[in-house]
Amino acid sequence: MVDNACVPDFSEFFGKQELSDVNVFLNEDNAAACTGSSAAGKKRKRSKKAPGPNEDEGIVQQPPLPGHSMVLVAFSEFFKAKLMGWSAGPSSKPEIRLSVPAGQLELGELLLRAMYQSQPDLGTISQEQLLQLLILADKYGVNKQQLQQQLGDLEVALSDSTKRQRLPALPHKVLLALLQDEETKVAAENTVFRVIESWHDYQQQHCGGSSKQELVQLLEQIRMQHCTQPFVATVLVESPLAAECFSALDLGLACICSSTPGSEPGLMSTALEEAECPALARFPSWKQPKRPASAVTKISMEQEVSLADLKQKVEAAQQGGNDTFYTLLESQRWQEEVFAVSLKVGVEGETVDSWAAFEAKLRADNLVHAGDCLHIKVEITEVL
Repeated sequence: MVDNACVPDFSEFFGKQELSDVNVFLNEDNAAACTGSSAAGKKRKRSKKAPGPNEDEGIVQQPPLPGHSMVLVAFSEFFKAKLMGWSAGPSSKPEIRLSVPAGQLELGELLLRAMYQSQPDLGTISQEQLLQLLILADKYGVNKQQLQQQLGDLEVALSDSTKRQRLPALPHKVLLALLQDEETKVAAENTVFRVIESWHDYQQQHCGGSSKQELVQLLEQIRMQHCTQPFVATVLVESPLAAECFSALDLGLACICSSTPGSEPGLMSTALEEAECPALARFPSWKQPKRPASAVTKISMEQEVSLADLKQKVEAAQQGGNDTFYTLLESQRWQEEVFAVSLKVGVEGETVDSWAAFEAKLRADNLVHAGDCLHIKVEITEVL
């Protein structure tokens, strides 16, 4: 299979007879239709040809799409196996059939097109179409480049409103593949648990729940030595969800295995491994290397507060017998934690008799900027 870091672009050859050496048939399998499939993709015009001797009555066959074996073999284990095992006559062009559920022929074409593109364009398809596409990709062993492109940076996905909805709606098998992928990026391993948590909540609310086996398979992907110790000790240990997979003893060992600020990564997990700790044998992901770093390395919150606005609030506070007040900055989410900043304005240890005295204090401390505003900026670079 190809390396995603240097994927060539063959999009100009998609659907073209030039250099084509294989015919690809998309078969609409009416027997495999699933709930809601009519919305997942428009049906192409059906072929009226009667089924041949090797075709099933339940299959609706479409005209062939010209394919290129060197592209298909590189991007799909299914195509590789079929073409490597092709044994027809020397003059016969290989014919490969892909069966897709009823109503999903266009998604079958999209899957083939994505194999030809270095950067598959999936931004315009709906969430349901993306999920069905990923299921097809998994069925036919297609390189998960499009999954990585869309959701492979968990922090970026969680900060985007559309991708944030797609992530917890992923089928179990697809989310498991994403968490197992060595290219999946995070700012901190804590995010992996939060993603599993949101996936579980979504399944409970919209899909009738998930099996314990599915949940355990996901939780086993947490690389515990890269979770922060405060997170493990305060969130994981108290989580009913984590208790579905880890015993109290396991969670105690997870606290030991997890990282603390300034500690050498993996030091404690190495010590536990040398002591032949059973938990590390049951959960090999605990000692796996750190995931690649997310493109989101910090969050920044900024706001300008005008002196006119401050004056109103200070005077209102004085009338109420209190010389302090709070202004909330807009909250932001990072690593699935919500951060909100409260601004407390006052003069510590002093009594402010008037707005004029308060303003003079602000100016004396060089807190007033151009436009007679306070400029407030908060950056968060690490979550414990």
